[in-house]
Amino acid sequence: MPDKGVGTRLFLGLRDPVAELISKRLDCLKCPSLCCKMTGCVEVSRADIRRLAKFLELTVPAFEAKHIVARPRGARKLIKAIDKTCQFLSPNRRCTVYRARPNDCRGYNCWDHADELYDYARFIQMPVEDVRKLERRETASELEENEKERARRRRQRQREAARA
Repeated sequence: MPDKGVGTRLFLGLRDPVAELISKRLDCLKCPSLCCKMTGCVEVSRADIRRLAKFLELTVPAFEAKHIVARPRGARKLIKAIDKTCQFLSPNRRCTVYRARPNDCRGYNCWDHADELYDYARFIQMPVEDVRKLERRETASELEENEKERARRRRQRQREAARA
């Protein structure tokens, strides 16, 4: 069975040694803005567009001409395409429109999603000593699994030899 991510294991209610080492919530200021770089698209409502246009001192049509990146059929307009970096993320990893950010951004917390992005964000925020503990646990677990597999093969060879 393939290994599930930390967030997925937490979501499924499985015991997770990584989860024991660190808390669920993350410090966004310590993150390299993964949500603004790696997550899906950002949809904007008419209210979002008006708020952003006012904040940037643009008219709504001027804002749309400059900042809308896609208009999918049957969906809201997008200011961030899937797997693209948000156009409003500054080089110092801060949102340049934070006070006027869209509802998609206001409501997003990576810790509310059981996915690889959250797993990665949690991992990069782990203190080094906790990473080392995790490595030792994983190494011990791998050694134990390898020993069990060797014992299983040994028993299988013994059964085959007894039958011959």
